[in-house]
Amino acid sequence: VLNASDGTNNNRLHVFIDGSNGFTTTREIVAGVQQGNCAFTISQKTNIRASFAYSSAGVTASGNASVPTVGNNATHPTGINKLSLGSGVAGTGSFLNGYIAKCAFYPQRLISAELQAFSK
Repeated sequence: VLNASDGTNNNRLHVFIDGSNGFTTTREIVAGVQQGNCAFTISQKTNIRASFAYSSAGVTASGNASVPTVGNNATHPTGINKLSLGSGVAGTGSFLNGYIAKCAFYPQRLISAELQAFSK
């Protein structure tokens, strides 16, 4: 769904849908090592309204107004200079089979209640 990176798979923040397991996941990769992971359950073939936050405390996510789930503390990747919407890092694979109706970026960490409200 979303991939912010330095142009490689080694340093990135990404949000993806695992259709086979029914999860939407947000994950951080630093120097090729997974640092943070946060997932919530989704239903197949439904609209997904999701919000995600990254901070020094870790990763937090909410989907379809669910109570936000908190991932583990994370070391954040540096050198992020590329944003891909609807595809993987290189823009050549892992395409979203759907539509993105709205994407918003906030330069500060939103509180959990705001994440939950934005995913309604």
